[in-house]
Amino acid sequence: MPPNLVPHRSGVHRAACFALFRALLRQKNSLPLDDGQRSVLHSAVKATFRKNTSLNATSKIIAILRLGYETLRVLESLNAQPEKLRQKFDLLFTSKPKTSPPFVQPEQPAKRNLSPGKQPKAPRSPPRVWPHPNNKPVLSRPFLNLTGYRHVPVFTAGCEVPFLRYKKPQSPFLSRIIRDTIVAREKRTERMLEMNILIQRGNIEDQWDMLVERLGGPRRLRNEPSWADEAKAAWHNMDSVNKMHRGKALGMAVKMQEIVVKENALVEEDKKKWRDEKFAKWLERKKQKATSIAIT
Repeated sequence: MPPNLVPHRSGVHRAACFALFRALLRQKNSLPLDDGQRSVLHSAVKATFRKNTSLNATSKIIAILRLGYETLRVLESLNAQPEKLRQKFDLLFTSKPKTSPPFVQPEQPAKRNLSPGKQPKAPRSPPRVWPHPNNKPVLSRPFLNLTGYRHVPVFTAGCEVPFLRYKKPQSPFLSRIIRDTIVAREKRTERMLEMNILIQRGNIEDQWDMLVERLGGPRRLRNEPSWADEAKAAWHNMDSVNKMHRGKALGMAVKMQEIVVKENALVEEDKKKWRDEKFAKWLERKKQKATSIAIT
């Protein structure tokens, strides 16, 4: 066989394989077997050929073809020996019950003994997704009396959802609120798109009714609603809800921006107060030093 020849694309090679396949099937039909045994043998021949259709190695193809011709020769020799044929058939194709090995419990690794002072680590608790019971509303800021340094929040918005960021990482509770708000808005938008399609279909139905009426068909009642009325009402309802939420978000953004401005003003006041106190302490130390020098 030439080294650059692809076997399954060669006409001569395919003809030889098909001839061997047909010879095996014809020999199977001439054997003294019942229908069930012939079916088993037929399935085995087909499965073997299908399994080796993608072989490209010359040595493997030669070995498989030799095995096929040897099988054909054995079947021809067993045609006149029905007892020996049945013995070989039972030996090759009769399924024996498979006995699974007994289950052995794997040995568990020995637990490491901890020293008396060390305790095993507790599992990590899931992130908190509800507000703290003592938490105060955001709009109640800024707080006038603080025990430490005043942190000015950053006013930002995520997908038109305004909020104040005080620290990172972001609170899971805040992330859940933003995500739920966005999902609800997307559902309303999808509903409005569906209503637009229904409005177009309703307008087409109204035009058809007008055409039928113009051609002498049944007339519509005076107060009969249009096909698109319900879809238009639903669309306007979703639009009003979107406008309401957009107005609330805009109002919340204005209030949050005012909080940032007030926080910045308080920070400047705190800095001025801290500088005045520092200057007063420095002046007091200087006076004490001058007094001690005058006494000496």
